[in-house]
Amino acid sequence: MRRSVLVLVLVLPASGAPCSVCVAGAPRITLEIAATDPPSPAVLHADDEVYVRVRYQSDAPLRIWVRPYLHDAPAAAMSGGSPVYPAGAGEAFGWFSFGGRGTVDAIHVQAAAANSGHPTTDVAANAEFSWDDSVGARHERAAWVAPMVHRQKEAQKQEYRAYANRPLGISGTLALGVFAIGVLASLAGCFAWPIWGVLRWRGLWRALAAVPLAMMLLWCLKDCADLSRDPTSHNLLPFELIEAAVLATPYMLAVWLLRRASLRRSASG
Repeated sequence: MRRSVLVLVLVLPASGAPCSVCVAGAPRITLEIAATDPPSPAVLHADDEVYVRVRYQSDAPLRIWVRPYLHDAPAAAMSGGSPVYPAGAGEAFGWFSFGGRGTVDAIHVQAAAANSGHPTTDVAANAEFSWDDSVGARHERAAWVAPMVHRQKEAQKQEYRAYANRPLGISGTLALGVFAIGVLASLAGCFAWPIWGVLRWRGLWRALAAVPLAMMLLWCLKDCADLSRDPTSHNLLPFELIEAAVLATPYMLAVWLLRRASLRRSASG
């Protein structure tokens, strides 16, 4: 695989023809791996990405995923998702990386209709990429990488806004209301204890009761800063809040037990 020329094309045969990746009713898709950055072979440091440029042609909107493989199986690497790409001819973009040591011997580019999560097209190319576990400077990106990263982020933001603004209907509104009540109840239940401890306890115990509240405040400030930079960075924010709230309960139970034991020792002494 070289920087200047790297072309693999797979055209699905007509519907009904024998093909391991052919699905009845699936759109006709052509995929072409146009380039990688850096070119193969390459040795990278931890968290350095391999970028893959893909050209496609499809008669329906689709999603395209870039997946690293090792020994004919998906590699345990980080990789990006896919926005919906419009029908027709266009370009797509993907990446993958390891946070420590890792090896990749093939790249698979998979595609499916936008309303399906099951790939119907798979194009593979041999590759040689490896990562060490040292922290070092990332490789200098090719000129095509930054514009494609920007276009993909904009596409994901538009998709998120369209999803957020879709009509919910009666059942959706009721489900959202029940979920919101559950989130508020979880937050109130798990943080009522720390607030009670701050109001009722004194000295060290009051400070310990305030720890979950301080952590929650810092967490919310961080999320606010992230959301100001990228509104799509915390799509699962309610679940993050529930997770933080639930973690406060065992902490407060431990503090309450320690305080109770301390008061008993003081009373017996």
